[in-house]
Formats: sequence, structure tokens, C-alpha cells
Amino acid sequence: MKIMRGRKMKIGIGNDHVAVEYKKEIKKYIEEKYGYEVINYGTDSTERFNYPISGEAVANAVVSGEVDKGIVICGTGVGISLAANKVNGIRCVTCSEPYSALLSRQHNNTNMLAFGARVVGIELAKMIVDAWLSGEYEGGRHQVRIDMLKEIEEKQLVLKMKVGEGGRTFGSISTKEIAAEAKKQLGYDLDKKKMHCEPIKNLGFHDVAIKVHPQVTATLRVKVEEK
Repeated sequence: MKIMRGRKMKIGIGNDHVAVEYKKEIKKYIEEKYGYEVINYGTDSTERFNYPISGEAVANAVVSGEVDKGIVICGTGVGISLAANKVNGIRCVTCSEPYSALLSRQHNNTNMLAFGARVVGIELAKMIVDAWLSGEYEGGRHQVRIDMLKEIEEKQLVLKMKVGEGGRTFGSISTKEIAAEAKKQLGYDLDKKKMHCEPIKNLGFHDVAIKVHPQVTATLRVKVEEK
């Protein structure tokens, strides 16, 4: 395991109302076993709480350098990881077993981990955390893919739609059109089947989720302008 010299590693942790007890248990586990400082960005109440709030809060803390890594927990781990991955610079992996958690660090250099309080038991959750924290990024050939992820985040696709009176748009933009324009404008060969978005029907900015790895999703920013 990589040892942080000069200062104590900081881990940000966030959760929704479903995962309050898991958050507390994992926070205590990391502090006692690793001696890391764990900063709470989640809720401590079982009253209904919207997971995007804490998912974004932890993600922003990671990107800003306020913490070194982030862990987020909701019912399945999926929703809160989607929220985290909307923040540029975040590579959040959702895991239900240790092996994927380890490889996500070694191959994908993930900086956030998500899992579900309704999916994995607490002891398995600790094993997932152990595997993820122990993994070290291998670089090399994997850096090419990480750079591709960064390029997708930094570039935006510009598409146009016909607009009538009152700003009413005509038709919609499909994933097929997005894939074609991504190839034309950005040089990306993207599989439309791996894009997760509804047909775009409005002007403005839209984020299109792209599954680039079974546990990693990138976001392509699409700007729709008037034709």
C-alpha cells in the first residue's frame, strides 16, 4: 500500500438516508485501521435525503484537492456514483465485490468508490474498501485510456436544431446523430449503444453518459444551438 508521507491521507465520504449506518461504520473502520482522516459530506439523518447532494459534494472535494479520495454510499451505489461522475475529473466506480474495486484503481485510476447499502453486507463493504484503498495505479498503457476520458470531459460537441416561433424546437437528436457528429467533430469512435440519454429535444447544454468500461462512465458535453 502506498504510504502518504508528510501528511495524513484524507478521505471524503458521503451518503443518503439509506446508508447512514454504513457511512458511520465505514468511516470508523478507515480511521481505526488506516489512521486516515475521514471527512463527512453526507447526511446523518434517516429523513429522506437526495443522494446527488452528497455525491456532488464529495466529488467537488476530490477535484479541488480538499480530500485525496472519495467514498459514496446509497441504496445501490448507482445513483450517487452517477451524480459524482457528472463532475469533471471524477472517475467513480460502483462495486459489489473487491476484485473490480482493485482493478479500477490499478487500471482506471479511480478517485471515488461507490457501493450500495442494500446490495452488499457491511463486512463485504469493508473488503471492497480495503481492495480499493490498497490498489495503486499502474499507468503505462492504461494512461492512454485515462487521457481519452479527460479529452471527452474537456471537449464539447455542437449540434443544431430547427427552431420555430416561440422557441419551439422541431424533432430531436438521437444517440446515432451524436455518435456521427462525435466522429466528425472530435474524431471519436463512439458506440451509440453505450450512450445513455433520452433523445435531445431542447436547446442548451446536455450531458451524455458514455459507458467506456463496465464500471466507468464518462460524460460528453453536448451543446445544442439553433440551426
